[in-house]
Amino acid sequence: MMKTANDSLVIIANEVKSGSLVLDVGCGAGNLGKLLKEKSCRIWGIEYDDENAAAALASGCYEKVLRLDLNNFTEKDLPNEFDYVICADVLEHLISPEQAAAKLKNCLKQNGGFIISVPNVTHASIKTNLLLNDWTYTELGIMDKTHLRFFTAASLADFISNQGLLIERWLYTTLPADGYQPYKLKDLPVEIADYIRQDPYAEVMQFIVISRPVMSGYETIRQSNKIFIFPSVRQKYKNSNFMFKIKRLLLVKFPGLVKYIQRLR
Repeated sequence: MMKTANDSLVIIANEVKSGSLVLDVGCGAGNLGKLLKEKSCRIWGIEYDDENAAAALASGCYEKVLRLDLNNFTEKDLPNEFDYVICADVLEHLISPEQAAAKLKNCLKQNGGFIISVPNVTHASIKTNLLLNDWTYTELGIMDKTHLRFFTAASLADFISNQGLLIERWLYTTLPADGYQPYKLKDLPVEIADYIRQDPYAEVMQFIVISRPVMSGYETIRQSNKIFIFPSVRQKYKNSNFMFKIKRLLLVKFPGLVKYIQRLR
């Protein structure tokens, strides 16, 4: 796996303390597990897909990989001893992410960390395409066709507050403003395109939130978490624009090549 500073799994792995016991929820083929293993972590995985679960276990990074449906499981399926529970690009795929998160939170040790990453539906590309009457699902990205739920900064902060979680760090990955949707900002009137570009989250692809359960009342938690919703400085895309153009061309024009695009992560 190629490591870049703009990769959500790399960012998440950097937030986990070495030697921790980690529950990797929706672990896929084990990419996060490989990063955490380098930090001497002990890792359990949850994965519904048989092929991915087998690949994760075969990687040698996981002590256990449990085959569970996150839409239908109980806390009894899991111990309550993890230093971290990580839901990396998982909650948006669930029918009821609220119920799943509430159960997973109970698997944490006292003062354990709950880490979430979800796509940002207010990215400039989504706004642009909505204004042009387009809502195109894609094979990858914010509008992945398997996504059932969508989050803004404000709705994510509310979601986390409702779980009794206090945000400690609010991080991002970024994507150029045209994203992977059919239409680009240049297809809009200049004044509207400029307005969209001014949004602090115009180029934020994913929110990455590090949080912990606390005993405070929900309103106290909600007020504390609100300060993370709007950044003071607009986030900038820092990775290779050339690589982005290649991915965008392939995703928009040749969606059947998605399995190869995934290797360019």
